[in-house]
Amino acid sequence: MVGAVVGALYAMLLAGHFADVIHPIQMPFLPTALPQNGHFLLLIVCWVAILTSAVALITAYFMSVIRNEHMAFGLSQERLRNFLDNANELIFSCSADGRFLFVNPAWQDQMGYSADELATMRFQDLVELDQQSRRLIEFRRALSGERGTVLEGDLIAKDGSRISVEGNITCTSREGAPPVVWCICRDVTERKASEKQIFRLAHFDSLTGLPNRSTLVGRVQNALDMARRDHKQAALLFLDLDRFKLINDTRGHLAGDELLKAVGRRLKAAVREVDTVCRLGGDEFVVALVNLNSVKDVSALAAKLLKPLARHFDIEGQELFVTASMGISMFPQDGEDPETLLSFSRGCSPRSPTRGRSPRGTTGGTPTARVADAAKRSPPRPMRSRRS
Repeated sequence: MVGAVVGALYAMLLAGHFADVIHPIQMPFLPTALPQNGHFLLLIVCWVAILTSAVALITAYFMSVIRNEHMAFGLSQERLRNFLDNANELIFSCSADGRFLFVNPAWQDQMGYSADELATMRFQDLVELDQQSRRLIEFRRALSGERGTVLEGDLIAKDGSRISVEGNITCTSREGAPPVVWCICRDVTERKASEKQIFRLAHFDSLTGLPNRSTLVGRVQNALDMARRDHKQAALLFLDLDRFKLINDTRGHLAGDELLKAVGRRLKAAVREVDTVCRLGGDEFVVALVNLNSVKDVSALAAKLLKPLARHFDIEGQELFVTASMGISMFPQDGEDPETLLSFSRGCSPRSPTRGRSPRGTTGGTPTARVADAAKRSPPRPMRSRRS
């Protein structure tokens, strides 16, 4: 169509030129002197029409390519915006100095900051002081082009709560433009809390919050390694509450649980920070004493440990009195591993049915036996109600 129109216009120009209606000018595709051959002029007109049509087709093709590319780019941008707006992950970008350039709706909903507030903030403002150096290292790795940079830590939300996140950091840069740091992370606060809960259930007593047997064995092993290195001694004190079953039967299990928690608190307050108080289960507690110079240190610490138990306990409006039987094992005299020391201290307890079966026994005059026997001879006190 375009070729036909252009060919017709070109033919009209030739006719006007040939009839001297138009002032002679240099026409394209013609010599200076206009030929008088009609066939030649017809061929020229057809050639111009064909050439013009070809140019029009090529132009239309390239225009359609450009139009399609533009539409594809627009669709890609739209898909990207939809992804960022609807993603459950927390997505944000920052400049090299930490200033926020973009945050997606999920990030704003989770963190609680508005766009105006973020305009005056940096990423470092949302990180705890003790974690800022680590976050700075991660940013530098991303800016250097290192792949696989991991972000893991806590961010401070607007309400002051801590949001645990983990994800990846990457850096994009264009020639002549400053680099941009992008981060895609997920909220793992609930998962971290569950992991902590599982760890606590696996390593600590659910009733008293004291370390359990598993944690005790690990800590005792570390204490023994340290004692070997420093040429020191260590000890395990096994405590068994007297008449605890009677309290459970007469006062109920709730009162018994409260008594166990109170005993655990007093034992923990009576030892040094380097020592460990553990509840094995039931009414059995174990205290690990470390960095000891002699058996005299054990005797002094054992007496100090029994003293707070001699005071009455206020449980559900009642004054309860309990005593504890104690068995003691020493490292390296009574064993060189946690299980052996624990078995020995349990066997040394005056209430243990295996007392006296140990090769060393506890009925003789050793300091270990004397402390255990002193605990046994401590007269039990009756339970009584608090006077009003």
